Amino acid sequence: MAWLLLATPAVIAVTAGMGTMLAGPLSRVDPEVQLAEQLRREELGLTKITTEASDAFRNSRRPANELYRAAVQRKSHFGFLGGLLGAWVGVVVCVKLISLTIRRRRNDYRPDQAGCVSCGRCFWYCPVEQVRLGLIQDPAEVVPQK
Repeated sequence: MAWLLLATPAVIAVTAGMGTMLAGPLSRVDPEVQLAEQLRREELGLTKITTEASDAFRNSRRPANELYRAAVQRKSHFGFLGGLLGAWVGVVVCVKLISLTIRRRRNDYRPDQAGCVSCGRCFWYCPVEQVRLGLIQDPAEVVPQK
């Protein structure tokens, strides 16, 4: 458990770093980033197909640099959120691993492992246990007759 506690900050840092690496793929879901990438491919001549969105953007007379700046800001925002997501995953994994190393003692009930035949007497709704506790007089009152 001590090793896990010492490794927790490193695990969180690594998963946060992995989350920031997801900025590119996550940002491609955003329509503004998709449009900026499509316009860039068209400007560089990497594609000959124009989309309706890129034609509509050109007709809006909005400068392309403004769109590119907004796309870069969105990507950095996705990088920050990806880092938070990665850190959260690291915290969850470490907390779960630490909780698995802790042994909990059962103080409320311990069955006699040598003599226990799993009869269910330890449960309050067992007819034999209810007779023993004096809640009912006859177990036939609870168990239906065939």
